[in-house]
Amino acid sequence: MNEEENQFTSEDQCANEDQRTGEDQFATEDQRTGENEFASEDPLTDDDYADDEDLFQLDDDFDPLEDADVVEEDNKEEPPNDYQMPIPDADKSVIPEPVELPASERIENLLKGIAGQKYRILAVVQACQSGEKTASEIEASVDAEYPQGGSVYETSRLIELLEKAGAIECTNPEVRDVEVDENEMPEEQEEVEADIEGEEQIDVEDLSIDSSVFEEQAEVIEQAPKERFIATAAGIEAVDKNIGTDPIVQVITEEEQYLPIYERIYNLMNVDGGCAVADLNKAVDSDPLLKEPRRFCTYFLGRLERCNAARWQGTWQLTDDGAKAFKQVFA
Repeated sequence: MNEEENQFTSEDQCANEDQRTGEDQFATEDQRTGENEFASEDPLTDDDYADDEDLFQLDDDFDPLEDADVVEEDNKEEPPNDYQMPIPDADKSVIPEPVELPASERIENLLKGIAGQKYRILAVVQACQSGEKTASEIEASVDAEYPQGGSVYETSRLIELLEKAGAIECTNPEVRDVEVDENEMPEEQEEVEADIEGEEQIDVEDLSIDSSVFEEQAEVIEQAPKERFIATAAGIEAVDKNIGTDPIVQVITEEEQYLPIYERIYNLMNVDGGCAVADLNKAVDSDPLLKEPRRFCTYFLGRLERCNAARWQGTWQLTDDGAKAFKQVFA
């Protein structure tokens, strides 16, 4: 037993010595490695380096292509090239010359384009049928018959559109190039300004404006030559086609089953001052004829208004042509 214990003891001692020897080796290597790391540090100081701003300073005048033989594209000569890509169906892609429509078609398109102003437009032509009229005379005639306070189409604008369409023409277009001579205009009064900060104050009542100056200016403008318009043959043809009793009679007799309704509306409106909407609705809407298909009084009023048989002027009133047409139908 003693020999075996001695054997194990010696083996343990050898193992411990080997372990200590290995640890000493690793420790010595780590020490040497650390010393070498410190020894490898750069021995130069900060003073041995150039300043960062000087080191990285850029030269704005530096041109990397200064010494290179580079030909600029702008100065490079290119051989002439007259080749052009063919256009398929080139003969079909040619834009035709604009064809001007005849005056009759232009007038018809104008009436359709502004359907709500149809009879005001035709009234402008009617005003020019009796002879040459100035724009102010036309406006006075049309605005009296068709007062349009909220319409964007003023009568002056309708005159321009009708002239462009060929319904009316200007008989003296040369006056458009005439300008009023400023030398003929009376001199305006000098403005008098009160010196608020001064000692002397000017009474506002003492400042009188001579109204004769403005009257003289208006007189000079009034004496300037004015454009005069007259209806053309195409314009008169459009009036005859759309104004009169024939279009109204056609509307009234188009639906024969409603002739009693039209006669009732005629009797209600054929009085001085016309008829109120409420009275017309009360007399028409409950009629058995209007149950199938369901109709209301507004249906008939709309048809009569579109053919210029009736007009809304605070109440529903017959036009002259409308009264004549109803008499023809219900005579």
